[in-house]
Amino acid sequence: MVREEQFRANRKTGVSGFNFGPQPSNGFGIAQTLFSAGNNALIRGGTMIVCDVVVMMVGYTALASTILPFLKDPNHIRWTNHGVGSLFVAACGALAVVERG
Repeated sequence: MVREEQFRANRKTGVSGFNFGPQPSNGFGIAQTLFSAGNNALIRGGTMIVCDVVVMMVGYTALASTILPFLKDPNHIRWTNHGVGSLFVAACGALAVVERG
C-alpha cells in the first residue's frame, strides 16, 4: 500500500521521469502544450529532418566535389562501373544463397 501511494505521488509530480496523464497546473500552460508528448515527437522529427538535409546538402556535395576530378577520365568511370556492378552481383548472390526463416 505504501508503494502504491509513493507511485501516485511520483506520478503527480513527475519524479519518475515520465509525465503520463494530467499534470497539476504550474502556471506554464503554454509550455506544457508546446512540449506535450505529441508535439515532442514533432519537434524530434523536425530536428532529425533538418539535420539529415544539412548532412545531405553539405556533406554529400563536398564529397561529390572532391571525387568529380577522378570521374572525368573514361578509365576511372569504367573501373567505377565494374566495381559497383560487382557489388550488385555479390548482393544478388548473397540473397540467392540465404535461406528464409
